[in-house]
Amino acid sequence: MNGILRRWVSALVLPALIYVCPACEGGGGDGSPTGGGGAGLATSSGGPAGTGGDGATGGTGGDDGSDGSDGSDGTGVASGTGGAGEGGAGGSGASLEQRLQAALDGTVALQEVPGGTAAVRFPDGAVWTGATGLRRIDPPEPMAPGSVLRIGSVTKTFVSTVLLQLWTEGAIDLDAPLSTWLDLVPDGDVVTLRQILNHTSGIPDYFESAAFLEALFAEPQRPWAPEELVAYGVAQEPYFAPGTGWRYSNTNYILAGLVLEAATGRPAVEELRRRVLDPLELGSTFLDASEPVPVELARGYFSSEEITLLDTTTRYHESQGWTAGSLVSSASDVARFMAALLDVGGGGLLEAPALAEMKTFLPLGHPTYTGYGLGLFARESAIGPTYGHGGATTGYLASAYYAPAKGVTVTVLLSLTGGSADADVVADALFEVLGDAAF
Repeated sequence: MNGILRRWVSALVLPALIYVCPACEGGGGDGSPTGGGGAGLATSSGGPAGTGGDGATGGTGGDDGSDGSDGSDGTGVASGTGGAGEGGAGGSGASLEQRLQAALDGTVALQEVPGGTAAVRFPDGAVWTGATGLRRIDPPEPMAPGSVLRIGSVTKTFVSTVLLQLWTEGAIDLDAPLSTWLDLVPDGDVVTLRQILNHTSGIPDYFESAAFLEALFAEPQRPWAPEELVAYGVAQEPYFAPGTGWRYSNTNYILAGLVLEAATGRPAVEELRRRVLDPLELGSTFLDASEPVPVELARGYFSSEEITLLDTTTRYHESQGWTAGSLVSSASDVARFMAALLDVGGGGLLEAPALAEMKTFLPLGHPTYTGYGLGLFARESAIGPTYGHGGATTGYLASAYYAPAKGVTVTVLLSLTGGSADADVVADALFEVLGDAAF
């Protein structure tokens, strides 16, 4: 992987939210293929389907209903069926939708991920959705574009959005000390809400607590109160004095959820639903363990040298992630949210001053992940800067970014952690396709 995730260090698998600053860890990843591979899409222009690309280079389609040519060998991804008439899905004559599907198929297969979904939201509001692989291995069920998966730390962007709405309304002050609302943190009178949201508080991550992990592994299905999670974080030595450094910590966003509740007098899930989920009609998005999840999730898996595709879908009680990473969603729901948040012509979730606060990025000194704002990464792509977040929770990976240069949003959800799985690499492949497209 490309450094965005910590190594999964035990057979039990570290549970959720192991999503850290890419600049804080080394490690390089495999490059993503740039062309088609995997299953192509048949077209209606006549003639039999051509053979899809089987490596980094997709097949070239026939001009008028003839078979498309084979793609060149290269990556060992199993070849699929290309589209008739307009060519294999990776071919030069393929439609934009076919090329997006081919990029999804090829990169997910290359990473040996059981299944994945993706959504691309265009400036006019049109949405392409795709799926590849399986939503369940045994018995086998195909992944569908609307499948629901866990999105891990993408949850943080939702939570930050609600807090910035409250800031706009004058209900909270970003630079007020945490002690204004909570009495859970040593030196809470000098740690500010802004420092919580941009990870400059110095408060350690509760997932780095050996005592927490021991308790979690001993009783994986026990419910956790947010205050318990915070206690495990603050029991460790601070990373640094508040405001003097940057380090990603899930404890920050458990505290953010508690501030949200203290400021409103309502449960965090109610504010998320009232302010974001229901207004945007995100019908597949739920805060697991805080409200019923009336849909069946695509199964999530873990893989390592010792373990092959262990089903981890229900291994841990999701209260252990709460407002730091327990949302479940579909790719199209997440894309709609990101577009409504970040597209200047979009859904207006935040007024301009609040969005400016969110996009005040601290430099991370990394060539790709260049900065972090208030629940938002700045990340480079094939079509320039993008803004969004990634997520990791046991069995699932997510990547959701908006590219202002083209006004397009890309979301990828995968059903694997471990191995070579990397949702950002899949998103990069889709951005490469979009970079060459006119829309």
